[in-house]
Amino acid sequence: MATNGANYSDIQQLKDVKKPPKIEQMEQEMREMIDELREKHEEVNLEALALQSRILKLKDKYSTQGNDPVAHSQLKILISLEKEVSSIKNKIRN
Repeated sequence: MATNGANYSDIQQLKDVKKPPKIEQMEQEMREMIDELREKHEEVNLEALALQSRILKLKDKYSTQGNDPVAHSQLKILISLEKEVSSIKNKIRN
């Protein structure tokens, strides 16, 4: 079975090559950094979800207050904040 000009035994030989200790250490450090980034990503995502939930509750509260100008102002602010949180979540996702 050929893969881009290399056969299985060539690929297996490359996998069997022992990496120098410095490279192994560097790889391990980078993997740990990636794990930390994943954890932070999850934490930020959970915080964003909690914030979105608070915003939705406040929007519900202020949207039921009719023509109150203060409530209308608060709704505008909450909608703006909601858009910012969504934007941040999209940036994190990508």
